Amino acid sequence: MAFSPEGRFLITGDYYGRIFLWLVDELECGRLISNYVTSDQIKAFHWYDETHVIVADAGGPSFCPHLYLLKLEGI
Repeated sequence: MAFSPEGRFLITGDYYGRIFLWLVDELECGRLISNYVTSDQIKAFHWYDETHVIVADAGGPSFCPHLYLLKLEGI
């Protein structure tokens, strides 16, 4: 999991490749606002800026991780 640079969002991932974006501001703490599914379990997140997240998965049987650039729009 990783908090956004300004601390407004939290991104989490799981063994099944699911990514969840949570709003964690003071008014609506812990509200799920978006999700995304990758091809393998999530290994790492990096917030590029407040609206872009780089995600790495485990890479499956080849152990060659896939990288995803997620752009958060309309939030």
